[in-house]
Amino acid sequence: MEKENINSENSHGEMIQEKASGEKFSPRKPWLAVLLDYLFTGLGYFYIGQVKLAIMWAVLYPLMILAVVLIALELPSRINVIFLSSAFITIPLIRLIDVFKNAKKEKDYILKPFNKVKFYILYVVIIMIYGLIIDSFSGYKHYRFPTASMESSIYPNDYFFARMNKSHERNDIVIHYPAIHFEDEENVPYVKRIIGMPGDTIKISNKIVYINGEKEKNTAEYSYDKVNREPDFANPRIYPKGAKWNEDNYGPLYIPKAGDVIFLDSVNIMFWKKIILREGNVKTKDEAVKESYITSVLKGGKFAIKNNYYFMMGDNRNNSLDSRFTGLVIEDDILGQPKFVYFNPDKMERIGLLIK
Repeated sequence: MEKENINSENSHGEMIQEKASGEKFSPRKPWLAVLLDYLFTGLGYFYIGQVKLAIMWAVLYPLMILAVVLIALELPSRINVIFLSSAFITIPLIRLIDVFKNAKKEKDYILKPFNKVKFYILYVVIIMIYGLIIDSFSGYKHYRFPTASMESSIYPNDYFFARMNKSHERNDIVIHYPAIHFEDEENVPYVKRIIGMPGDTIKISNKIVYINGEKEKNTAEYSYDKVNREPDFANPRIYPKGAKWNEDNYGPLYIPKAGDVIFLDSVNIMFWKKIILREGNVKTKDEAVKESYITSVLKGGKFAIKNNYYFMMGDNRNNSLDSRFTGLVIEDDILGQPKFVYFNPDKMERIGLLIK
């Protein structure tokens, strides 16, 4: 007469059954395999003992996504909607259906030495490192945009791919660290449009932007509120601190470029304080130290600029925390350019749209 199977639970929470022969097995749960593989590519296969398939998917999946991104960049927006929807649904779905079917076959799965939590964690760490390597070599990253500051170019909850490069021109939308990144070590990147290039002079009059005396082009794509801010109203939050300007009546402000020599006096020093501290790499919250450095520079009467700077604005002009408030952006803090939207749970029609 055959002995009955004995049930027990191991330290990792898996139900262990023991056959009469003494072999220990644990049926694989298809739903768990799918969940694990959804969260971390290949982990579901790893869980059901199919290590080769786990490695294959872990290696190929990021490359497939990269290929989709590169193809999408060459397609018009209308075709992109169909292409991206198909690709981002079909590729993961094939994987998840396959891991589900394979897991259903593993009713008498004999536990392998690697079916332990520590090896699952190790697998996840390895594929995350691999993903970071792919990101760094591919030059692309994906982001989620949380605010309305760039409507109607980028909307809240737009998930987009960005090309991480240092090549940029006027009117490009870029990902960058704001000037407060240097002061407060804030590592949250912003997305804004380059309005002023190094060497430009920016002036805003009644919401209209003038660059080197010429009216800004393509203003139809920007949005404004209906508040009438008079030129004599000074917003205390405006950059530079102490300027008698507001977000609708601003400047003129010169944007320095590498090689400029700025002649300083007691009047214009307030316009240059933030730049001087950035150029001098004076990174402290001690106001006395800052003022001491500024005073020493002022005594010299002039200051040489080593870096290029940029003036950023959001397309939603009166709902944007940009250079009017945070200051000029140093070139090294520009990270890349958004390219296209691949998902938006609130606006599905946004999928596939190129960002310009």
